[in-house]
Amino acid sequence: MSQKLQKISLIVIIVLLFLFLPLTGYSFYLNSQSNQVTKEKENVDKEFLFDGKLWFYNEKNELLGTYTCEHTYCDYGSSYENDSSYAIDSYVPEEQLYLPMVNDRYVFLKDTEEKDSHEVFLFDIKNNLSFKTNSYASVKNYQIGLKNNLFIVESKEHFGVLELNDLPVLKLSSTYDFIGIPKSQLEDDALLTDYFITLKNNEWMIIEQNEAKLTSGIEEEIVTFTGEHIITQDVNKNYHIKDYQNTNVLTEDFVNLHFVDRYLACTTKDEFYIYDLTRKEIISKIHTIETSDVIKTEVNEKNEIVIHINDVITEKIVI
Repeated sequence: MSQKLQKISLIVIIVLLFLFLPLTGYSFYLNSQSNQVTKEKENVDKEFLFDGKLWFYNEKNELLGTYTCEHTYCDYGSSYENDSSYAIDSYVPEEQLYLPMVNDRYVFLKDTEEKDSHEVFLFDIKNNLSFKTNSYASVKNYQIGLKNNLFIVESKEHFGVLELNDLPVLKLSSTYDFIGIPKSQLEDDALLTDYFITLKNNEWMIIEQNEAKLTSGIEEEIVTFTGEHIITQDVNKNYHIKDYQNTNVLTEDFVNLHFVDRYLACTTKDEFYIYDLTRKEIISKIHTIETSDVIKTEVNEKNEIVIHINDVITEKIVI
């Protein structure tokens, strides 16, 4: 090779080194920065809200999936109970709890700019699907939970009952003005879901999951029920006891009624007594009371109904 060619080759090599060495260095820089970002975004502490996402884990702390938040308030949805607007004797939770994850797959999420909004949507963690087009104005499980993974859902001012198992299924159509379950249906730390109190077209009913009607339409609000009898409240706040055909079992207006086992605790303006619905007779003394008296009843371990008036035991009735 001539000296001239050697000189030209040297110049080319120098130029190429001048061009590629900075690029190689920049490439190393970008790679290190990329690794640093990846490391920073790794959810080492398994936080629920991290890096603009909600992270879902099972009981073994295994990652099930994530949801990317779009708004300021992004979290699990909470149960919203509207029962206080009615006479129903509902379970009252001790604290506000989030709606649970179901079968390591379904969650109700809130993602909004409105802090006090009750609106939620269903998210399928397994398939990374958001059902935002079918969002719910509220979801209710009384914070203690309903049996069989059921939830009372509100959409477009009407209520239905949604079941979450393999697939979301409406067990009660979203056509009711109210759906509720009384606390008398509490069993093993969850509410039974065989029967529901409903309001539709100004009529109250007790219905089954298949929407079969167990009662005729009732104008008075339903407070609670047993297998044979219903306690109702009229517009004047008077209580009545009815059968499933909407016939009054007792004709009096009561200040309060509640079931004690299979018996009925009856409070009038100035009297209190226990009534046997089967034998159709009063089985206790008739206690004279005042409006301010606090009356409590319980069934003890000896199978006795114990009556407390102002924290004093006034009678025990063997049943």
